[in-house]
Amino acid sequence: METKEFGTRLRELRKQAGLSQRELADKIGVNFSYLSKIESGVMPPPSEQVILRLAEVLNADKDELMLLAGKIPFDIAQILKNREALQLLRASRTREKTKIKKERISIMKNLVNYKRLSK
Repeated sequence: METKEFGTRLRELRKQAGLSQRELADKIGVNFSYLSKIESGVMPPPSEQVILRLAEVLNADKDELMLLAGKIPFDIAQILKNREALQLLRASRTREKTKIKKERISIMKNLVNYKRLSK
């Protein structure tokens, strides 16, 4: 699915920039047939370096393209190598999940109480 979404978004951005596949390929230093295959979803998204060149030439959000490509940007990967950072992220995620569960329980209790009162 990522392959198709990336290719579709790339095509949209290229067309918005008013570039042909050949023109864009020349600007980023790849073969236009490779670019065509990426856009059509035949080939998987390119490397991070190519994605960054695409984002620059197309004036696009590099993080959006990286996410659509299913890639973790190098700078984020470096941060995630830090055990403490990973633990903080996981703790934050756990707190958020717990908060959501508590909110759901509170809503359900209120609904039950309301139902009792309405009888």
